[in-house]
Amino acid sequence: MDINARINWMPGMELTADTFNEVFEKWDFRQRLAIRAALGCNHMGLVPGAPFSCNGTFVKNRYEVTNMQCMALLPSGRIVNAEEDVQVPIPMLFGDKYYLTIGFANEQTEFEKKGIPFVRPRYAYAIHTIEEVESADVFPLSRFSVNEGVFSIDTDYIPPCLLLEDEPRFKTYIDQYTELMNTLAIHANMADGEGKRALLRYVFQLKSFSLQSTMQDFILLTQEMAQAIDYYIMTPNNQSKEIPAPHHADIQAWLGWVVSYMQGAAVILDGVVLDNTVIDYEALLAQAKAELYEKLHPELIEKLLADLKAELQAEMRQQTEQLTTYINENLKNAILEELKNEMDDRTGKMSQMLTEKFEEFRKDTYDQLYDKLYFALFDSLFNALYVPEPEELKFVPQI
Repeated sequence: MDINARINWMPGMELTADTFNEVFEKWDFRQRLAIRAALGCNHMGLVPGAPFSCNGTFVKNRYEVTNMQCMALLPSGRIVNAEEDVQVPIPMLFGDKYYLTIGFANEQTEFEKKGIPFVRPRYAYAIHTIEEVESADVFPLSRFSVNEGVFSIDTDYIPPCLLLEDEPRFKTYIDQYTELMNTLAIHANMADGEGKRALLRYVFQLKSFSLQSTMQDFILLTQEMAQAIDYYIMTPNNQSKEIPAPHHADIQAWLGWVVSYMQGAAVILDGVVLDNTVIDYEALLAQAKAELYEKLHPELIEKLLADLKAELQAEMRQQTEQLTTYINENLKNAILEELKNEMDDRTGKMSQMLTEKFEEFRKDTYDQLYDKLYFALFDSLFNALYVPEPEELKFVPQI
C-alpha cells in the first residue's frame, strides 16, 4: 500500500480493533521510515538522552542482568525500549569475543493500565558473534571474552550510540587523539611539508569536534586520520600495514586500535633520522640547468645543425658567385695570357731541345753507319778486287 495512503473517514463507519491496529501499524511504519530517512543510514544506536544499564554476571551456564535498561534504535528503524531482568543461557562457544544482544521476538505481552488493555512487544536476548550482530536486526548490549573456558565481561565496551554525548568515554578518546596527533605533528623528526600540515589540521578538527556530532561522523574522521598516518609516516618508513574496517557494533575495538596505531607511529618517528633540509641553491640551480640542458639538448642540437647547414649553404653560394665573378672579370684573361706565354715558352724550348736531340741523333747515326757500313764495304771490295803479286822465291844457296 502507498505510504501516503490513509483511512478515508466517513460518517457511519464501524470502528473495530482491526481498524486501529491497521492505523497503528501504518504509523509505526511511517515512524521507522522517517527515522531512517533522517539518519540517512541503517546504523543502530542508543536513543539520545535515554538511560542505559547492562551490568551482568555469569551464573553457572547463564548470563544474568538485573534491571537492564535500554532504549535503542535497530538497523531496521524499530526502537527497543526494555527495562527488565534478563537471563540468557550460554551456548557452546568456540571463539574469543561474544556479544549479548536484544531484538524483537515474535510474541507479544499483554497488560492492562487503568483498565485499558495494552500489548507490547516481547524482546529476545541472545549471544552472537560480531558477524552475526552486523547481519541481524539486533542491538549489542555488552561484550564478554572467553579464554580457556573462562568468561570475563569487557567493562571497556562501548555500545553503539547515535550521538557522542551519550557516552562520556568518547570525550576521553577525543582528548587522547588530540594529544597523540599533536605529538606526531610537532615531532622533531616529522619533516615540514604537506604531511605536517595535514596532521595539524586533524589536531584543529579534534579540538573543535563537538560531542553532539554523530558517532558515524567520528568514525569517518578516525578512519581518515589512520589513512593519513599510514600515508605520511608508515609508508615512507616501510611500516605500512592494512587498516582494518571499523565495526559499528563494537566501536571501542576500533578506537583502541587507532590509539595503538598512533602510538606506534610516534615510536617510528623517534627512530627516524631526517636528512639535511638546508637548500643548496647553487646545486639546485646546477641541477636545474643540467636537467634543462638534458631535456632541450637534442632539440637545440638539431635546430643548430639545421641553421648552420642553411647558413653554410647560403655562404657557399655567395662565395661561389663572388669567386666566379672575380675569375671571369679579373683572372680569366690574365690566366689565359699567362697560359699562352707559358705554352709558347715551353713549345720553343721543346722545339730547340728536339732539334738538338735530332741533330745529335743524326750525327751519332751517321758515324755509326759510316763506321759499320763503309769500312765493312771497303774491306769486302778490297778483298774481292785485290790480287796480290806472287812472291819471288828467295834464293837459297845450296852448298
